Amino acid sequence: MPSTRRDILGAAAGLSSLALAGCQSLQDESTPTEMPQTDPVTDYAVATLRRTDGTPYRYSSDDGSDEGQPLVLGSNDDLDAITFESPDSETEQFASFLQETDFQHWSVLLYQRQIRQCYRQRVESVWRRPESLSVTLCRERLPADRECETGTRDELGIAIRVPFPSDQFDRPSTSISSECAARLGPRETAEGQ
Repeated sequence: MPSTRRDILGAAAGLSSLALAGCQSLQDESTPTEMPQTDPVTDYAVATLRRTDGTPYRYSSDDGSDEGQPLVLGSNDDLDAITFESPDSETEQFASFLQETDFQHWSVLLYQRQIRQCYRQRVESVWRRPESLSVTLCRERLPADRECETGTRDELGIAIRVPFPSDQFDRPSTSISSECAARLGPRETAEGQ
C-alpha cells in the first residue's frame, strides 16, 4: 500500500516526539548550574535628608567614587569626611543616624540624588550575594495634600545602614524603579524623603 503525505508527516511527528523525549531525559540527568545565593536584607535602617536650598552633605575624600554611585562609609574616618552646610533639626537627625553606626558590625551606603519636588524616593529592597550588595530605589508621587512645585528639583541624601562591615562586600549595584512595590525591610526613619 503506497504511503501518503499524511502518513509520512505523522511518522515524522512521532519520531520528533521520541527524539525530544530522549533529550529531556538526558537533560534531567545532568547537574544543574548553581546560581549564586541571593538573600534579602531586611534588618537595614534608612534615614533621608531633603534640601531645597542646596546639597544635603559634602564628602571630602579622594576615594575615586563615581557620581551617582553610593559612598560606602565603613569607618569613623569615612564619617569624619562628611560635612553639612545647613545645620537644622533635620540635618542633626540625619547626622545622628550616621554617628550612631557601630562600624565594626555595620556600614552605611550614602546616596545623593536630585529628585523632582513632587516626588519622593524610597529604598525598595536590599539584597546580598557573596561579596556584593544590590539596592533598589523607587520613586513615587507625594500625596496630593503635600504642597510642591512641579518644575522644581530638590537634593536628597539617603543613608542605608546595613548589618555587616564594609570589608564584606564590594561597591553595591543600584537600580531605580519608577514605581514602588511592596518593600522588604523597614520604612524610612526621617519624614523628609
